[in-house]
Amino acid sequence: MVLDLLLYSGSMRVTVMEPFHSVFYTPHYVALHLGHFAAEGLDVATRTGADSTGTTRALIEGTAQISLGGLMRSLDLADRGGRHLPHFAEVNSRNGFFLISRPPRSPFRWPDVAGRALISFTGAPTPYHCLLTVLPPRGCGPEAGQHRARPGPGRRRGRLSRGAW
Repeated sequence: MVLDLLLYSGSMRVTVMEPFHSVFYTPHYVALHLGHFAAEGLDVATRTGADSTGTTRALIEGTAQISLGGLMRSLDLADRGGRHLPHFAEVNSRNGFFLISRPPRSPFRWPDVAGRALISFTGAPTPYHCLLTVLPPRGCGPEAGQHRARPGPGRRRGRLSRGAW
């Protein structure tokens, strides 16, 4: 595809698949809406996946040429015996996940997390897996608290608004 881009003299249509709308994809949105892709001869269309596997499926099926997102979806695909997808570029050097609580907790201390229910509010598995890596060295890993699986978005909102967690 890169060679095609170098040899192609007209505007080239490129479909970019995003797993969901996210502030972390702001560089893409800015480049698109300020016309930077068009200035380079790219007619970029952005599509949002219907579910958590939509980005990798679009790449495999050829309905998208580029996918925004982290490594987890393609690593999961490879773990299940699927294709290995190439990765390139970096959007941010640090994952910008937020850990929030119902009552204010200031100053924040990692031991405050122990024994609390932690809920991931995203379609991506990355925040949950990052928690499983970050919390144990601080003495508040899965054995010290209730780390919930990620129910569907509607169930998450409903449970949180009812105070069920």
